[in-house]
Amino acid sequence: YQRRVHGGTRASCVVDSVGVLRFASPRPIMGGDVLTSILQADLQSRNPSAAIDAATAKCIKDAYSSIVAPSSSSCLPLARRHVLPDGTSVEIGATSQGLVGELLFSGGSLQAPMNVPTLALAAMLGADIGCRKELAACVLPTGGTTCTPGFHERLRYELQLLSGGDAAPSMSVTKPPGKTRGAEAWIGGSILSALPVFEQLCTTRQEYNESGPDIIHGKTL
Repeated sequence: YQRRVHGGTRASCVVDSVGVLRFASPRPIMGGDVLTSILQADLQSRNPSAAIDAATAKCIKDAYSSIVAPSSSSCLPLARRHVLPDGTSVEIGATSQGLVGELLFSGGSLQAPMNVPTLALAAMLGADIGCRKELAACVLPTGGTTCTPGFHERLRYELQLLSGGDAAPSMSVTKPPGKTRGAEAWIGGSILSALPVFEQLCTTRQEYNESGPDIIHGKTL
């Protein structure tokens, strides 16, 4: 689901693995490298004497980020410490550990107009009404950020809440095996390239030269 600079999150619908329903959010929400840069700024402001680059921030994001489940929202993670290669010790408080989750699920202090749950639900509602129940039964998050502990549980809870609670059709968020998590986008791409529909989604050099990189996302998502 990541765009070309790994800085955005999109949602699209696929039915029976052969047809991509061309509906996505009007514009991608934050994700990937954008989340890393925001966390980097947060950590730098809390540890002014440390030199925290993007690679270090990504390492910390992958190792310490967590998403608190709604049922345990009062249980904040304990502060942790991370030692940089130069020996500097960086404090990673509860706010920093939960920053990625807050941005993805509520927009955090940025007050984004759309978050991951509303993005996914908008994609479902944009599909034909006859296949919405099928789509709700198999929501598949992809990308490295979805490996954050608590992501799948929080997404299912928020989707169920947005769609009407217990009275609504059950939402099922699929969690792939550990060895493939974070690589689903690449695996899905390899499967798609082997299907007959793939040629319809390809972009010619002439189309690319006329419209630029955005045509790729317009045709496929």
